[in-house]
Amino acid sequence: MSPTHTRGRRGQQYRYYVSQSVLKGSAADGPPIARISAAEIEGAVVEQVRGLLRQPEVVLGTWRTARAFEPAMTVDETRLALEQLDPGVCKRRS
Repeated sequence: MSPTHTRGRRGQQYRYYVSQSVLKGSAADGPPIARISAAEIEGAVVEQVRGLLRQPEVVLGTWRTARAFEPAMTVDETRLALEQLDPGVCKRRS
């Protein structure tokens, strides 16, 4: 899937992802879903990443790495910092 966008009649931008088979012109043999809303797929990805960041082994690994820069950092502080990550900060404006 590749990100793309189009503009509506009133200039509003619509973002979505389109399958490679559609882009290459072989849509007949392509996947059952040729296009999907960018907000829909990005929301699913963000939720998966948030779930991964709550995994104990990720928290522990992050804490061990963070201690190299901040020796007094605790595991609880690391967990809180991971929970406060907001992927929306990096999101492109539509």
